[in-house]
Amino acid sequence: MLRGMNQQQLAAVVCADGPLRVAAGPGTGKTRVLTARIAHLVEEARVPPQRVLAVTFTNKAARELRERITRLIGPCEADAITMGTFHSLCLAILRQDITRLPEELPYRSGFAVYDEYSSLKLIKKLKMRLEGGSATGAAEQTAEQKKKDDFSAGAVQAIISAAKNDMYDAQRFRLHPPAKLRALGAQKLRLAAAVFEGYQQTLRDENIIDFDDMLLLTETLLRTSERTRRKYAGHWRHLLVDEFQDTNSVQYQLLSLLARDHKNVFVVGDADQAIY
Repeated sequence: MLRGMNQQQLAAVVCADGPLRVAAGPGTGKTRVLTARIAHLVEEARVPPQRVLAVTFTNKAARELRERITRLIGPCEADAITMGTFHSLCLAILRQDITRLPEELPYRSGFAVYDEYSSLKLIKKLKMRLEGGSATGAAEQTAEQKKKDDFSAGAVQAIISAAKNDMYDAQRFRLHPPAKLRALGAQKLRLAAAVFEGYQQTLRDENIIDFDDMLLLTETLLRTSERTRRKYAGHWRHLLVDEFQDTNSVQYQLLSLLARDHKNVFVVGDADQAIY
């Protein structure tokens, strides 16, 4: 497991408990260090594998992570480790405890999940209604008309998604829109805010969440329900994150809430490769 590692890599793998950040450039073995750290926790430090949580950003990366760890510690112990994306982690938490959200977020068990296409379809419908048009007309736009539309439903969808990832709900967005969006102008901001409010109200009424809600609602749940936070923070005693440079505000807060008590957070990344 440790063969061929340099002194810094070895130090990261066998470090004591507490927070640790591994910062290194591409091709320097960051993921290898993370998987070796997991193996060290389970095989040497005798941490029960079910107490380990490993998170990354894509399903492909999560599969590769599981394959690497399985080769190191075997399938039985690897299967006991919680590994996946931020979204899969949050979806699993919401499936268990969404009814513990505050009263103003009356989601129920058995909620549905909107994919990007379904989300865009609803946003397009709401935008057309607010602009005095019809959803049918929007669907029949020519390619030239769509090209001329400099504030499309897709642009509104991107704004709403970015706002949620910056931990804005619809009301806060309407009252205090992000400063970086002021260049859009007051009219477009008002339209985006109105669509945002209508979109969220529709999702709540129909007991639906979208991909961004998976993160935002889980952060709200852990922040407002101490009982729920302690349940998950107590279950996972070691948190490990690959490609940490790509965490956004809500993902960072999720990690902070889960690690508040034990502070065993091990992250690897390279700021020069950040997607933001």
